[in-house]
Amino acid sequence: MEKIKVGKIINTHGIKGEIKVQASGNETFDRDISYYIGSDFFEVRTTNSKFRNGVYIVKLKDFNNINDVLIFKSKDIFIDLDDLSDLEENEYYIKDLIGLDVIDEFNNNVGKLVDVLEYEANDVYEVETKNGLISIPSVSEFIIEINIEKKYLKAKIIEGM
Repeated sequence: MEKIKVGKIINTHGIKGEIKVQASGNETFDRDISYYIGSDFFEVRTTNSKFRNGVYIVKLKDFNNINDVLIFKSKDIFIDLDDLSDLEENEYYIKDLIGLDVIDEFNNNVGKLVDVLEYEANDVYEVETKNGLISIPSVSEFIIEINIEKKYLKAKIIEGM
């Protein structure tokens, strides 16, 4: 089954086996599903999760000591593709955005969306053009339309992007 990255374990928290997770989407780490850690996809379950200071403090089932979770520090955390939660209107998974054709407001080809940078204020779309990378803020002033089915993103492109 395909795995989707939902966060990165940035540190341990306390001495009772909790970890700090920086989410890379809308996952809250409190669902009764399997989570997978690292490139070997070590399977774990969670018993508790709380959001504090921009990160999730997550308690892993059967891990009760800081020494048990130190090995997870700096590793990515994944879920099964089938466990992705439903999205609100006008929300998209990064995996569905990567590879979209980017066109301007006049339907001219700009390039391909190659990365999504996640920032607290808003995401930024990285687009590979024939002249190199450009960055487009994911805000209504620039994003005109996203059509996953037809595989394009229409954006207002301004000088200096």
